[in-house]
Amino acid sequence: MTKVRITLYSVFGLYQLIAFAFTAYLDANKNDWGLLTQMLAKIPLFKYGTLIGLVLITVDFVLSLQSSKKASKIISDLQHEVNALKAKAYDSNQK
Repeated sequence: MTKVRITLYSVFGLYQLIAFAFTAYLDANKNDWGLLTQMLAKIPLFKYGTLIGLVLITVDFVLSLQSSKKASKIISDLQHEVNALKAKAYDSNQK
């Protein structure tokens, strides 16, 4: 795994931990109507928080596609090399 991928997963893990802590805090104070009404004023911040999560998932998807393309290219190059070596071995057996 590359350093970029490890960093991305670390940030995503931290994001999930913060989201869990926030929801646990709200659940613990669910009977405090003052806190809940204060949260209503901060709903736009929640939109941005979920947008950050979507961006992280999108970046991971793009990195996964790049990794998959790179791996298939390496496999193709190795298969070509194997075929070339087989051809050389066949030619040397024919002589």
